[in-house]
Amino acid sequence: MRKESEAQRAAALYMILKEQTDIQHPMPMPILLNKLENYGIHAERRSIYHILSILNSFGVDICHTKAGYAMQHVFTTAEITLLTAAIQNTLSVSQSKTDRLVAKLKNMLSLYQREKIFDNPHAPGKTENNESLDNLELILAAIPNANPIEFTYIDHIFRGVVKYRKNAGRYRGIPCAVLYNLNRCYIVFYSEHYHNFANYRLDKITRIVRKNEHISIPPFDCAAWMNHSFQMYTDQAETITLHCQADMAPILFDQFGDIMIMQSKDPTGFTVSIRVAITPGLIGWLVQFQTRCTVLKPDRLIEELKSVAAQLQQQYRYGKEKYESKN
Repeated sequence: MRKESEAQRAAALYMILKEQTDIQHPMPMPILLNKLENYGIHAERRSIYHILSILNSFGVDICHTKAGYAMQHVFTTAEITLLTAAIQNTLSVSQSKTDRLVAKLKNMLSLYQREKIFDNPHAPGKTENNESLDNLELILAAIPNANPIEFTYIDHIFRGVVKYRKNAGRYRGIPCAVLYNLNRCYIVFYSEHYHNFANYRLDKITRIVRKNEHISIPPFDCAAWMNHSFQMYTDQAETITLHCQADMAPILFDQFGDIMIMQSKDPTGFTVSIRVAITPGLIGWLVQFQTRCTVLKPDRLIEELKSVAAQLQQQYRYGKEKYESKN
């Protein structure tokens, strides 16, 4: 009976300190004892000191000052704010799962700290796939064992409307990495059939089955793979040279970081070299800056941009009349 009572005291004490104290809000011993009484648990100071000592020895960070006792929580308010914002902006997690995750994170703080957390609005475009986290759990278990995964893959047509690729046929691949880009989670799969790696969006993966097989795959270099990717489109990386207006410097640094090399500066801007994959994502990214960013090399990228410009000119020269004539 005494052991059961000691366990109850320890559990109640832990919950009180976790929920109702932090470094800015310590709790004096008399109030702590009174809180325990509210739980129907009588305790003396001596037994509380003993329990606090045990909790500290097991890694629970409980601080004691003249003002009282307080738990030092694992995460600070600022850290939880960043983590909840990241989850709220992650498009690969549904709104209901996001709310559940945010509640779990907030529960790691005291009541006082939770009041300081700013609730960001949910990002538009969040997936309706409520199975994405469960699927990720299964994929993470498959990676170290090189187990194949079979799944169907969907495209979101409109809100609540999806279309299965390959007429709902099954895809098969060996997952080897989980990557995050532009608020979405991607799985890198190795294909036994095509003998290559490819990115698949987590929120588009459905009807997943993990196979109890071990498949040997080539080594996967995550850093090299990301260098061969732009906005998760992949191709062989090559060096491109750009001339940019001066105000483009922070934009390029935000996008490419340390992989860009400054070549020269002039009164109109600067010239920079970047080793990156030439993909539809890169072309779209360059087009948005119009004349602020000019490609100098390679010629094939210049030709790709000329082709896009010609198609756009053609589209908007005749496109409006073509569609209006149908109505």
